[in-house]
Amino acid sequence: DPQQPRGWDIGAGPVAGVRLDRVARIKDRQVRALGERDVAVELGGWVGATKTGVLTSDYDLLTFRVSAVADVAGSHGSWIATPTIEYGTPLSRKTFAGVSILAEYVGGGYGDYYFDVDAAGAAASGLSRYDRAGSGFKRAGVNFLVSQAITGDLTQGLSLIGLVGYYRILGEFKDSPIVREAGDADQFIGGLGLTYTF
Repeated sequence: DPQQPRGWDIGAGPVAGVRLDRVARIKDRQVRALGERDVAVELGGWVGATKTGVLTSDYDLLTFRVSAVADVAGSHGSWIATPTIEYGTPLSRKTFAGVSILAEYVGGGYGDYYFDVDAAGAAASGLSRYDRAGSGFKRAGVNFLVSQAITGDLTQGLSLIGLVGYYRILGEFKDSPIVREAGDADQFIGGLGLTYTF
């Protein structure tokens, strides 16, 4: 496309996932007393644009992406949209570092299903009643990623990937007793993985 800015790549694709929130092995006894939730099967897609050669080199990447999925299994019966901004740059031929900032906007059915507490649930769990979750931005967060080539370099071979992230529950989701009384609005994640590039 002659009108497309040089260095930009536009992409889109499908998204599929299974949500196991509060399905089993619920650690908090009060939340466990509210009862388990059904498995959600979420299908949708993503669209995004990536710019190559932004700040530090001809190979760094800036990406804007939005994904949206809807529950097709009839559990929360709602949808989730996730806008994301990512920046990544190679530090050497063997090391890549990146950061992403994202938010999650959920529909009313999602908020009701996972964050509201009805009268029966309050009596069983000791948590306060709550019916104001609804729709809105559920959380925002930032992730940091490092990829280190073990064999070859970043273009081919085996690499080790490390990820750490911080998320904050927002708005009326933060005010839910499931978060305010039994949980924590501040959440941290971490993980390690292996990838192989041909």
